[in-house]
Amino acid sequence: MNKFIAILLFAFCTTSMAEVFDKNTLFELKASNKDKRWVLLLWSQDCEPCLDELDMLSKLKSNMLGQVVLLNTNDASVLIDEGKQIIEQLKLSSTTNFFFTPGKGKKLKYLLDPDWSGELPRSYFVDEDGNMLAKSGMIKEKHLKAWIK
Repeated sequence: MNKFIAILLFAFCTTSMAEVFDKNTLFELKASNKDKRWVLLLWSQDCEPCLDELDMLSKLKSNMLGQVVLLNTNDASVLIDEGKQIIEQLKLSSTTNFFFTPGKGKKLKYLLDPDWSGELPRSYFVDEDGNMLAKSGMIKEKHLKAWIK
């Protein structure tokens, strides 16, 4: 919990370049990343393992971060703003960042993955053909690096 509080205290006036994730975003991401392997990482600021995962990401080489897409699953406006601040504090604002359309989180979770019950952290390893392999729980740095090599 201390890491979460520290991040929020130091990140009070910054914003990141986050975009709204809507019903078309996943299709657009798959189309723009055709023939590439990439990872979609779902997170929330009230998920301590998610914050640890973001911290691990912040230490990766910048060229690797181009194959990572972050999705904050909070859909309340005040939480979205806090999420943007965390991304900025961890210097991940150059990574592709999304947040659920305010008030549409439940519907978007289902559209993203009807089998997902909402547990976090959640990752989707997407292959060159757009096939998604889901994983719940923290991912190991070595597995992430092996996928996006």
